[in-house]
Amino acid sequence: MSTSTDNNAYQELHIISSQFICARSKVGPKKLVEMSVIIYSQNLRGMSDSKEAELAMRLKSKGVFAACLQETLKLGCKSWTNHGWTFIPNGLASRKVKRRATKGVAIVLGREATHAWKIAGSLILRFGSRIIAIL
Repeated sequence: MSTSTDNNAYQELHIISSQFICARSKVGPKKLVEMSVIIYSQNLRGMSDSKEAELAMRLKSKGVFAACLQETLKLGCKSWTNHGWTFIPNGLASRKVKRRATKGVAIVLGREATHAWKIAGSLILRFGSRIIAIL
C-alpha cells in the first residue's frame, strides 16, 4: 500500500518528465517508441572543413540526434556550431615538433540534443585527448 508521500513523488516525477517531453514537441507527450534517437559513430581520419560540412549535411539528412567522432586530428577543446550542429571536441593542446596532430575525439549534437544538454547544465568532462563525456 502506497502512502500519500509516494504518490506525491510519483506525480512530481510524472509532471517533470511530461514537461520535458512536451518541450520536445508542441504536439504533446510522445510514446516511448517515438522518443528513440539515432546516435552515429565515425572514425574521420582527420576532420577538415569540407568533411565537417559533409558530416553536418549527412547527419541532418539521416535525422541523427548525436554523433561520436574519433581521430579528428583537431587541436584544442573549443566548441563551435556549424549548420545547427554543436561540435564539442577534445584534442591535443599543441602539435609536437615534426608531427601531425594525432588522436582527438568529438561529440556532435543536433538541435534537440544541444537543447537538452544546455538544460542539463552543459557539463563537459575531458580525460586526456581521447576521452570526452557530456552531462
